[in-house]
Amino acid sequence: MLTQGIAEVPNPGTSLPVHERRAVTLLHVVQRAGSAEGHGTILHEVNLVQTTAGGYFGRALVVDVSDGGASEHLELDDGTLRAYLGGAGLGAWLMHRLAPEGVDPLAPEAPLAFVFSPLVGTPLTTSAKFAVVAKSPQTGLLNDALASSHFAIAGKLTGHDAIVIRGACPRPSVLVVDGDRTRLEDASDLWGLSADETEERVRERLGIAWRVAAIGPAGENLVRFATVSHDGRHAGRGGLGAVMGSKLVKAIAVRARA
Repeated sequence: MLTQGIAEVPNPGTSLPVHERRAVTLLHVVQRAGSAEGHGTILHEVNLVQTTAGGYFGRALVVDVSDGGASEHLELDDGTLRAYLGGAGLGAWLMHRLAPEGVDPLAPEAPLAFVFSPLVGTPLTTSAKFAVVAKSPQTGLLNDALASSHFAIAGKLTGHDAIVIRGACPRPSVLVVDGDRTRLEDASDLWGLSADETEERVRERLGIAWRVAAIGPAGENLVRFATVSHDGRHAGRGGLGAVMGSKLVKAIAVRARA
């Protein structure tokens, strides 16, 4: 069993113009339960720059998995972040910005976004929350599925307010997001496994500092109520596991920016 947390979070009430950028130090802790005097503790010190309203990094990572996992940053200004609050709000804006009009939810062009709340990483209870946002294959409408887990904290600590997946992999793959660096790893050996088994295998491969969101056979087979699973929890509304499966993304693995 692992515990995880963050210390020294940004001031949540301040809007910082670009010329007043300040460094923010976040401590990302992964600790084996039952360890004594810090033994078995892995401590990552993450130096990030906050450029916009408190709780935001002011950018989304957009990954094209059809192009080997090539990524680019989409800058998010103060006006956008204040107008579209939280994971669901920002996710709706990203869909409006990035999804082609009338796109089929299971088409490669349909974006799938993992969006992190501005409160992620603060001491506020139940704040480790994120939204998976896409066009639902179940309803054909904009959909958000909310969930809470360590994945939210690790995803936020990549230094992004959202991770957006576009395109479709040529073969089953794991999308690895290591701070600003992204890559695809072959997941042929994971295809057909449950989400829990996939998460366990990916963390065995990459290390315990990584957090994983995965799909099982339902998502692979485009079942229109398939979920996205992580830490034994589920982003369950709207069948967004099928959207992930349509992109042949078996899992997304994230860890704090080094």
